[in-house]
Amino acid sequence: MIIHLFQYPSILQALFSRLWAHVVFLSSTILVFSVIAYLVWCYYYEQTLSHIPKVGFGCFWTRPLAGVRVLLHCNDIMREGHQQFGIYGKAFRIPNLFSGSAVVLPPWQLQELRSGKKDSLSMHQWFDEEHSTPQVFFSPHLSSLGYHLQCLRKISKMPNIVSDTANNVEFAFTSTLRRIGVDEMLDDGGWATLDPLQLAMGVVSRLTWVAIGGGELARNEALMSEVSTYGEAVFIGVMCLRLLPFWARRILGPIVTLPNRFRVWRIERLFGPTVESRMQKLEDDLDSRKIDQDILDGVVNTSHALGPLHHNVQEIVRRLLSVSWAALHTSASTLAHSILQLHHVDPESGEYYGTILERELRDVFDGLPTIGRELIREDTGWNKDSLSKLVGMGSFLKETLRIYMIGAGNSIRTVVSPGGFTFSDGLYVPEGVTVCMYSEGIHLDPKNYYNPEVFDAFRFGSPFNAQTGLGDTGDAPKVDWTMPNNTFLTFGGGNNVCPGRRLADIHLRIALSYLLENYELSLPPIRPAKTFMWLFQTPPLYTTIKIRRKRTNGQGLWSLM
Repeated sequence: MIIHLFQYPSILQALFSRLWAHVVFLSSTILVFSVIAYLVWCYYYEQTLSHIPKVGFGCFWTRPLAGVRVLLHCNDIMREGHQQFGIYGKAFRIPNLFSGSAVVLPPWQLQELRSGKKDSLSMHQWFDEEHSTPQVFFSPHLSSLGYHLQCLRKISKMPNIVSDTANNVEFAFTSTLRRIGVDEMLDDGGWATLDPLQLAMGVVSRLTWVAIGGGELARNEALMSEVSTYGEAVFIGVMCLRLLPFWARRILGPIVTLPNRFRVWRIERLFGPTVESRMQKLEDDLDSRKIDQDILDGVVNTSHALGPLHHNVQEIVRRLLSVSWAALHTSASTLAHSILQLHHVDPESGEYYGTILERELRDVFDGLPTIGRELIREDTGWNKDSLSKLVGMGSFLKETLRIYMIGAGNSIRTVVSPGGFTFSDGLYVPEGVTVCMYSEGIHLDPKNYYNPEVFDAFRFGSPFNAQTGLGDTGDAPKVDWTMPNNTFLTFGGGNNVCPGRRLADIHLRIALSYLLENYELSLPPIRPAKTFMWLFQTPPLYTTIKIRRKRTNGQGLWSLM
């Protein structure tokens, strides 16, 4: 019968045309009814939040368009709402695509939001919904029991974390530059043009895997290539699924993330033997791991006590991949933003910030040569004390985060109480609604910072000086630039403070130090404008810098394009 059909192509064409017409009609019908159902849902949903003023919605029939607009202009809409309501201590709400509204609280309610119990205001519920965790990270247990995050919090107690990072930072830079394809040009003494974000992602990714399982993993180029591609694909998958309603994410999620499933399988083949070796070593001597040497040690030891559901290669690999992904899109963005700030001029001294930070490095590491390849040797004294003396660098990084690495929304929670949640001022928010703070309303508030919109690298601490002791831990307080408070929101707060902030501190200070001591930089004269995607600020996109290896002694050569 099928053979006969192919003998008459006109009949076959008619069948396919009719089938296609049915598919188009059915799809159009589903789309129309979905839009109608969505608008009806919006109408009744709006009634539950009618007591909260809205910003950026437009009229009822343009509600879907408002949800799309807020994805690209969230910070502008939040700023408008803050000026109308937030500065007067009132909450407001903005569109939240396929999720109704997001309620933005005034600054004075920050502490109440952060201290809310997790069975009332849940950060984990919001994270799972926002990032489609089950569909993207392929682990059903990732959020329900985050023991890998507890292991990450203990990173500062691991005895060799600082020295291991310092001993591998040169490799992290050289291998990244080789992968970008500019190593030969740099070897010839020329200037190389590159994307600062691409450089930062490569360096941070390798240093993260040093912390995860040691330098041998970071030197496995096949593994690093897969991890990098996986991290980028996760971000794309999250963005794609964010554009779909929740019911569609469950259906289309496995299809959208299918390529990454194969990447995870390949990563398991590359990384799995190391995990199996650690698991076997633990089984051979259960008393041998009293002190975790790296994050993998901690995850293997902790999962062993939880049983085979967690103590298996697949689960351990996927949890550590989530750690790698988080570092890739936080620490890497911070490093890229910081590089772009090095050409700014200190108003007091008239010097470039990069030059001042170089001098601080020499004062901390007394007697070091200007050409900083010696800086990363183990016998130069890279340890927690020398890190803490880099007060100026800590302040520089914190100021970069204050202005350039803060999302439109912060301290984000989802109301999970069955009956909703009522704040101390009587504000009622129904179950399932996202609640957050407007970040710039706090970070750029003149009450919190003098000239808040001006980048002042040493706002939080003066650089260490070997002669005066200024900035030394004995004469001045250390700059714990990863510690959040009520005026600095970047690393979360309360029970939900960022578990990787100590690791970020180590990686960023050492990576920036190596860059300053080994490369001359030529940076764009105008910094790229800040861009946002929904509640998040994106890393610096579509910009390039020029770098060249240092060849002579003296101060760094900081020039503008």
